[in-house]
Amino acid sequence: MPAQTRQTPTTTTSATGTDTAAPTTAPPDLTNGRGNGAAAADVATAGPESSLLEQEPTKNKETRSGEAGRVTLSSGKSYVVSDKDMQDYDPWRAIARANGCTPERLQAFNQHVQEVNVGGTSQEMPLPPTTLAVGVEIYIPSAQELAFAECRRKAKSYDEAITLYGKLSQGPNIKMLDAAKMRASGKTGESYGTAGDGGNFYTPNAGLAGAKSAGKVDGVAQYKVFWLADFWKCSIFMNDAVFQAGYKPALMGNKHYATAGTADKQPQYKVVKASEAMPGDAWQKYGGTGSD
Repeated sequence: MPAQTRQTPTTTTSATGTDTAAPTTAPPDLTNGRGNGAAAADVATAGPESSLLEQEPTKNKETRSGEAGRVTLSSGKSYVVSDKDMQDYDPWRAIARANGCTPERLQAFNQHVQEVNVGGTSQEMPLPPTTLAVGVEIYIPSAQELAFAECRRKAKSYDEAITLYGKLSQGPNIKMLDAAKMRASGKTGESYGTAGDGGNFYTPNAGLAGAKSAGKVDGVAQYKVFWLADFWKCSIFMNDAVFQAGYKPALMGNKHYATAGTADKQPQYKVVKASEAMPGDAWQKYGGTGSD
């Protein structure tokens, strides 16, 4: 069974400073807020994969916006499809990977619903996802919207989803998701690939061996590190997200992060049951030295 690790809130350290990219999103207001983000995440769970981005105000959208007014989430962003995107064999995949999410979740936030009359009863009908083309504007959900959408999927009611999201926001999970989504996006995300960016990966952690200022990458000050020309960087990505979220990563004496196969043995993490998986937890697919 896969081992799941969770960052413990008790082992925190400051990740703020002039050269780091720590998240600045305030904790969500779960009682009095009225944010479109919550409406987005809520609508993205209705039907097979219907979504927030209504082109015209409808009764459905108004209803969902009112219902979602009980939780405030950071908003996502608009994105205009480029010629480069459309040259990819799967444009949804290309855009999703460049923005720190999966194509399935991205499409879920770019489907629409319409109300139809069936036997005198108004029902919602999910429509196909937005058709991509150069110049088409789509919506990129925030990490908080993605997390709340998963809470809606898991919960049996909206109240239960709010409670579940509230628990997530009290621990490291939401901060971890914010940091991980940012670090999986753009040039930063590409640098965690096997080949890196000319062999380098970008990090917010100036304490890593060989870290040198890279100036601003994806709009934030970062460092660049070269350890090997080609190697897997999954543990680097995870620990960088931990650092950026404001927690203490698993750093060894040589100023390298602990390898992926040893995450469950590090004091910064605790192992929990796979059945208790929550958005923002880290997964170690294989245990032991075989996954180093």
